[in-house]
Amino acid sequence: MKKILSLIAIGISALLSGCASNQYSVTYNSDPEGAQLYCGGVAKGYTPVTLYYQLDEVTKKRGYVNTVPCSAKWVSGATAQASRQFSITQFPNGVIHTVPRPNVNGYSQDAEFALKVKNMKANQQAAAAAQQSSNNSSYQNNNTVQCQKMGEFINIEIKTFQGIVCPLGWLKKY
Repeated sequence: MKKILSLIAIGISALLSGCASNQYSVTYNSDPEGAQLYCGGVAKGYTPVTLYYQLDEVTKKRGYVNTVPCSAKWVSGATAQASRQFSITQFPNGVIHTVPRPNVNGYSQDAEFALKVKNMKANQQAAAAAQQSSNNSSYQNNNTVQCQKMGEFINIEIKTFQGIVCPLGWLKKY
C-alpha cells in the first residue's frame, strides 16, 4: 500500500511540474506612478504595467530572465531606465520592479499626473465592474420559463418564473 501511495505521489508531482508556467510576469511601476512605459521603443501604457516574458529551458536553467530594454518617461520629460535582468530563482512567481524618478525639475507635475492616472484606472475598473454586473443581470433576466400549475384544467394558472426549470408542482407550458 505504501508503494502505491508513493507512486501516486511521484506521478502527481511529475504531472504538476510538467504544468509549470512558461511565462514570467514583470510588473513595471514608477515612483511616482503614471510614467509612460516604453519597452523596445514601443509604448506599453502608464505604470504600473505588467508584461509577460516567455521562459525557455535555457532561461530556466540560467536562473534569470533578460527582458527587452524598458524605460519610464514622466510627463515632465524626466526619464529613467528599468532593470533588464530578474532572478527567477529568487522571485519564481514574478517580480514588481519600481523605476525611481530622477531628481530633476518637474516633480510636482509628475505627482499631479500620477493622481490623474490613478483616478482614470479606478474609473475604468468601476465601469468594467458595472458593465459586468449589467451583463450578468440581463443574462439572468432573459432566463425565464412559463409554467402551468399541475392538476388544473379549467381555471389554468400560468406564471413566469426566473430560470429554465419550473418549480415543484408546476409543468412547463409549451
